[in-house]
Amino acid sequence: MSLGGVTGTGGVPATGGTAGTGGAAAAGGSTSNTPVILASGLSCPWRIAVDASNVYWTNRYNDTVMKVALTGGTPVTVASGQKEPMGIAIDANNLFWTCRGSGKVMKASLTGGSPVTFASGQNTPDRIALDTNNIYWLNWGTDNMTSNTKGSVMKLKLTGGRPLPLPPTRYILTTLQLTPLQSTGRRWSVI
Repeated sequence: MSLGGVTGTGGVPATGGTAGTGGAAAAGGSTSNTPVILASGLSCPWRIAVDASNVYWTNRYNDTVMKVALTGGTPVTVASGQKEPMGIAIDANNLFWTCRGSGKVMKASLTGGSPVTFASGQNTPDRIALDTNNIYWLNWGTDNMTSNTKGSVMKLKLTGGRPLPLPPTRYILTTLQLTPLQSTGRRWSVI
């Protein structure tokens, strides 16, 4: 599930300890309602996704996709050289992200290995979401906020194929749901 942006600086309290200058919370972490920093010293973290074991994020300006265990630890690079990675989403087997600079949607197995191009030739892809059968993303289109007429909401089966724009309807793509703004009664929930 894709959730939004992530930030973090400073130390992380360890169990029974105080904030230090880096590192991660010990397993179990703090029992208070105080935020715990899982990773710090990041270079422009942009979007975030979470599964049962890890937190994943895109670092927009250093062209990497990273992960860290939910209990903290040393961040691991999932992919580098990604040309401005933006949106990120996860399912049971794969991690997906958009690369604004290369016009690609990328995919990497959660078990490791090199990332592969899932879709290419996109017009400034950004936000991304999944449901059981499909992947959805927003193409910004031109980078001119006053006359952008080439934006689109795209859809592609998780099994692959050719990406298609959704019908010309107003949509809300949030981090948790893709909901048509028509009264058709159809609704796509993101898992």
